[in-house]
Amino acid sequence: MSELLDDEDVRLRLRAACEAAGGVRAFARKNGLSASLVSEVATGIRMPTKAILACFRLTRVHKYKNIDAMEESHVFGNL
Repeated sequence: MSELLDDEDVRLRLRAACEAAGGVRAFARKNGLSASLVSEVATGIRMPTKAILACFRLTRVHKYKNIDAMEESHVFGNL
């Protein structure tokens, strides 16, 4: 199973990639993105976009979690 990342993990990768590229503007220019978008995602103002995720060959997935017995009786009204 592939490693699941959260938004903060993506932001960390983005900040590291910007640093390696020589800054936000250099990373943005190299990847055909606006510097403002890159900066807003890197600082958590915006969620990672498809364009940002594509730079790291990532895609957004949805996950589901089992509800424990206590929550289940609340959610389903003791069926």
